[in-house]
Amino acid sequence: MKKLSLVVVACMLSITSATAQKRTALSAEVYGYKQDMNYFDCVQTPTIAAEFHNNPGEEHHYNFTTNLSPILIRINGRTEALMKSGDSLYVVVKREDKNVTATYAGTPSAVEANKLRQEIADIRRRLRYKTQLLACVAVGVKPTERIEGAKELLKQAQEAEQKYKGKADQELLDYIKAEQEASAYMSYMEYPVMFASVRKQSIAEQGIGDYWSIMDGITLRDDNAAMSCPEYASFLMRYCFYQNEKKAVKANVQYETPKTLESMFATLKEFYQGKQRDLTLYTLLTNFIRNGKEIERAIPLYEEYKAMNLNKNYLAVLDHLLQ
Repeated sequence: MKKLSLVVVACMLSITSATAQKRTALSAEVYGYKQDMNYFDCVQTPTIAAEFHNNPGEEHHYNFTTNLSPILIRINGRTEALMKSGDSLYVVVKREDKNVTATYAGTPSAVEANKLRQEIADIRRRLRYKTQLLACVAVGVKPTERIEGAKELLKQAQEAEQKYKGKADQELLDYIKAEQEASAYMSYMEYPVMFASVRKQSIAEQGIGDYWSIMDGITLRDDNAAMSCPEYASFLMRYCFYQNEKKAVKANVQYETPKTLESMFATLKEFYQGKQRDLTLYTLLTNFIRNGKEIERAIPLYEEYKAMNLNKNYLAVLDHLLQ
């Protein structure tokens, strides 16, 4: 009966006029959580969010319209649903002790994309690849091991993606690729520095070769999927500081990583152009405003950003946060 109801919902969503904004639907059944409420939270914007009383077996339905696409919605902070505007997904979430499983139904191209993300998660587990860099440092994972592990995960994720070509939506596949690239590249740049700081082994002694060549040959992306991916935004910001430090080392001058909101804004503004500048400045401002401290410092930078903004959806989120 639940499968039938999903088909009905999907059909209803598809009956729209050519000019009407597509409605998007996320529905879920949640089992095993003992909290009072179940939460849906979109990582792209706080304006897409819902909460429901936790009644095991009850279907939670959330219908909304959005200009943002792709979007990633977290259910109770753990289970993720990757969608495009106009998609309809039905997720059954089951938690047993610390293990959480999910099954997906609905728009076929979105279902296949979420299956790929699950397959990549399985690859991480097989490789014993930790997602948190500090956790790796804590257990003594060597930088050479971490970097090779990141390369292997990226390779296997790309191989897995090929099985979903033509079945999963291409833009959702591009989003997943952006996630994986961002994770791998952050390991290349960040882990040797972190390991040196915590374990007191200099980068030169880590056996990874020339640290300043580790990002050579990397092509930066500015497609819509990557520009919708928070992890890719974080990578772009770190890449900017990496490249500026590399330039300083080559010139044999001391480099100071920007640490204030104002200096980071100026650095990113100078380093990037176009969509990449748009995303990094937007991400910097949203992160600072969400932190909730000294928000007044963001106002003049926000006004400066508005004059160069390209993606009006970014402005809508900033306006909401500043209300």
